[in-house]
Amino acid sequence: EQEFWTHQLYALSTYLDDERLTDPMRRSAEASRHLDQAARRLHESAGLTVRNLTFCSAVSSYGVYTPMTKGEVKPGQQLLLYAEVENFTSRETPQGYHTALKARYQILDAKGTKADEHEFPVTEEHCQNPRRDYFVRYFLTVPQRLYDGKYTLQVTIEDTLGNKVGQGSIDMHVKNQPK
Repeated sequence: EQEFWTHQLYALSTYLDDERLTDPMRRSAEASRHLDQAARRLHESAGLTVRNLTFCSAVSSYGVYTPMTKGEVKPGQQLLLYAEVENFTSRETPQGYHTALKARYQILDAKGTKADEHEFPVTEEHCQNPRRDYFVRYFLTVPQRLYDGKYTLQVTIEDTLGNKVGQGSIDMHVKNQPK
């Protein structure tokens, strides 16, 4: 918390000091850098958030994905799941800034009864700069034993470095093939 306020106040001081930095664009850039550092500290102290959980036909990068057009899924169908993660921890190491997330899911029927569950391997990454955004994509297969009906896919993501957990959910409608 103290680091957040230190960076926040330094940003304000830098932005208002037109004698030390007379160029307003340079002064804004310098203040922005300190605000970014303050925001990083604030994100690290906030809870993990899972957003924009979506079934996709393609995922290119953060925020660049093609949502599935059809709302129904079939038993045995392979799905591509996209999610954005916020407030994750990124630790500086000799290899770069390290991020590690572990995920699992449960499929719940309309009554909230668990119909399936699975755990994914840890997703780890080293980046040369602190990450501002993070997304994950997972492949999962709709279990063969699901009957027609509405289900909820509940995803739990754990930030293993920050000891934080976040959840998101998405509805899905299972439609078996007519016999």
